[in-house]
Amino acid sequence: MKVEQIMDVAKKVLLSEIVPRLDRIEGRLDEMSCRISDLNNRVGNLENRFDQLQNSINQRIDGLQKDINKRIDGLQKDINQRIDNLQTSIDQRIDNLKISIDQRIDKLNERFDNLTKEVVVRSELNRMDKEIIRIKEKLELV
Repeated sequence: MKVEQIMDVAKKVLLSEIVPRLDRIEGRLDEMSCRISDLNNRVGNLENRFDQLQNSINQRIDGLQKDINKRIDGLQKDINQRIDNLQTSIDQRIDNLKISIDQRIDKLNERFDNLTKEVVVRSELNRMDKEIIRIKEKLELV
């Protein structure tokens, strides 16, 4: 056999083995390409779904923040009202205590004035008693 014949036989044998392998590889590449395309579509769908979920979550968060702010504002107004009511109540109690203290002071001043008058009267009575005793003593002597 000649070299050319051997080469032709080798080509045929190699081609008979290589061509089916190449065909299988091409088929696998086509499958892989389809799978990659499918995966790209799925990733795109997931990205869209993620964006939708993120937008939905952001809207919910915004709504919750608004609700929380409204509640905080309401609580703050309520607390301010309660503080104002307590301040008014405290002011009224202080005013009542001032009036009560003033009334007690007035009564004590009145009692003090009465006691002072009584002391003066007693002192005068005592002086008069002494004077009477002194006069009696003088009269007895005479």
